[in-house]
Amino acid sequence: MDGRQAGPEGPRGAAPSNPLGLQSPPGESPRILVPDVRCLGVTHSPEGVRPVSELILHHYPPSPFSEKVRIAFGIKGVAWRSVEIPRVPPRPLLFPMTGGYRRTPVLQVGADIYCDTALILAELERRYPRPTLFPEPDPGLTLAFGEWVDGPLFRAAVAVVLGTAAENLPEDFARDRVRIYFGPGARLEDLVAALPDWREQLQGRLRWLEQSLPAGADYFCGGRPGQRDAQAWYLCWFLNGRHPEGRAMVDAHPRLAAWYLRMEAIGHGSESPLSGEEALALCAASEPGATATGVADNPQGLRQGDAVAVRPQGEGGDPEVEGTLQSLDAVRLSLQRRDPEAGTVTVHFPRVGYRLRA
Repeated sequence: MDGRQAGPEGPRGAAPSNPLGLQSPPGESPRILVPDVRCLGVTHSPEGVRPVSELILHHYPPSPFSEKVRIAFGIKGVAWRSVEIPRVPPRPLLFPMTGGYRRTPVLQVGADIYCDTALILAELERRYPRPTLFPEPDPGLTLAFGEWVDGPLFRAAVAVVLGTAAENLPEDFARDRVRIYFGPGARLEDLVAALPDWREQLQGRLRWLEQSLPAGADYFCGGRPGQRDAQAWYLCWFLNGRHPEGRAMVDAHPRLAAWYLRMEAIGHGSESPLSGEEALALCAASEPGATATGVADNPQGLRQGDAVAVRPQGEGGDPEVEGTLQSLDAVRLSLQRRDPEAGTVTVHFPRVGYRLRA
């Protein structure tokens, strides 16, 4: 093991605070590298209130998908605020901002809420383009790689982890995760019965993962870590922290094991805590930043200003998020909502992987 304390979903512990060289003036602590935000439509709050360009991640430490974003913060070398949320709903301080979106993590920038790690990483790249998460020349393959890791590979890992730990899992947690990843009719006992086959499926995909590392390269993206590395890292991190043989599964693949050690040294950037109450108050005191408006042609015939509802594709039992359609294109969709606690909020989703209806 790596010496970190294992949490219920992944290893937990302090990581090096500045392994990639967070830049700061002499005598000051490492801080965020702020670009010229005017071109991004990012506004700032009045004097005495934190700038709304501050990155706030709503997550819980052992969440594997949150780790994907946290390691991306480390790759970028940015500062961010950490709001710890409950592992399972309800989340009364977060839901007023998200409209009930129940997946983890969520990124908040003032009164703009970004859902799903695919969009969170895209927004992180937009706001902080250097160092890039796409050092390779084929970003489309990186996105497709992420779909594979998040889908078949992570599903096999979840089956092995849940099936192995079945007797010790809290009932509400096990029921929630089995429904999300395997559908409303899935049962934990079925995963236990199929555990030997799931282990074979996982090991075969880990071999593919190692074969995806370029020969002689330190990272999946070549000489520098990027989004492919963040995708692969959270999966291996999850196995290491949640399965008694997880690290051995990774170490069975020598190049993957060496890469894992390099990724461990990156850390999570510069993290500082924020309470859920403070984050909600900041949202209520802010206005959404400028967002590209307009709705592209779409099969549903939706138009800007239509009342719509959004939820992840699949049968995981996710509630719909309702709002007014503000913008829609092939990459993202944005809804505007009004909540008595959060104020006016714009909630952003990736277009791929989400179901939109009037």
